[in-house]
Amino acid sequence: MAARGVSLPAVALAGAGAVTVWAAMKGVGLASGFRALLAGHTLPAGEDLTVGEAIGGAVGGAAGQVAGIAAAANNAIAGAGLRYAGAGHVYRWGGGNPDRGWDCSGFTNYVLCHDLGLAIPGYGGGAFTGSSHGPVTAQWAIWSGCQSIPREQLDAGDLVVWPARHMGIALDGQTMVHAPGPNGTPAPIIGRIDGSARGPMLCRRLLGRR
Repeated sequence: MAARGVSLPAVALAGAGAVTVWAAMKGVGLASGFRALLAGHTLPAGEDLTVGEAIGGAVGGAAGQVAGIAAAANNAIAGAGLRYAGAGHVYRWGGGNPDRGWDCSGFTNYVLCHDLGLAIPGYGGGAFTGSSHGPVTAQWAIWSGCQSIPREQLDAGDLVVWPARHMGIALDGQTMVHAPGPNGTPAPIIGRIDGSARGPMLCRRLLGRR
């Protein structure tokens, strides 16, 4: 029974509004915000539980995959990420290593810092072990160790970042290897790069690569 003078619909509406504001502040989807809060979780800023078909779908047709793989063959970053595709690993929101599962930025962090010994936001080269999640997409979007490049210059080994939403490692100008989710699905996969799918997209290149 509602307390005297308190409207249950009003309380519910206020609660929904609070979650909406919280999700907006955290940079995550509203549906994911409700699921996480109801489950007692706190979402790390910049990570969502769902990405959507436009980014998460596999490349249409074998030709697209072959082109991406061919472009990545002689690039250390793209090649290191590509070797995990189809290897039996899975997506896990908040995860940071192949044994326990990883999300989009956790996958990128592991490949760059753990596997290749490169610096990533907040970690020196080789310092990231995957025992924690590490930097999130919003950090990758502004990190001084990368420079933003025009979309037409995107090449194998560059990073594709949707701030506070998603990220992946480019295989060429049209395809990427990434971990889109949802939980338990194969990750990483090869997918197409859709620049309009999730809002503003940044193409980021690690300093010193070229």
